[in-house]
Amino acid sequence: MSEFEVFYQESYAKFYRFLILQASNLNNIDDILQNAYLALYKKMKKQKIENLEAYLYKVGWNLLKKERKLSKECSLEENILNSSSNIEEKVELNEDLNNVWKYVKKKDVLIQKAFYLYYLGMSIKDIAKNLKVNESQVKNYIYRTRKELKEMMTK
Repeated sequence: MSEFEVFYQESYAKFYRFLILQASNLNNIDDILQNAYLALYKKMKKQKIENLEAYLYKVGWNLLKKERKLSKECSLEENILNSSSNIEEKVELNEDLNNVWKYVKKKDVLIQKAFYLYYLGMSIKDIAKNLKVNESQVKNYIYRTRKELKEMMTK
């Protein structure tokens, strides 16, 4: 494996969490992640980088700042929809995802982050630590949001 591939494997999860925690808007996190790694890769092709992690985080931070200025809308749903082959399923799934995401986006940013991180597989304990809140608050955010979503979806 190349130096880049090894670094990518070792740093991906931590860097992804960093971006989610630092973002004010979660819509374009995947694009920012990809662009940061791409910039690192291109830079590594041109010259030796002493501290890969520092370079990656600096690029990520700058992309987050740029994103805040542009505040473009991105479709989180596209990735999930591409996995379904049945058009009727896609339409129904798209409607459900749009409703869920619209609802979650109306919530406080802290609740959005807790909800998003939880469904990415992060533990309640780690979410609480990273968001600097109690575990019980994170559980409460997730429980209430899920309950509200269930009520909304069953109407």
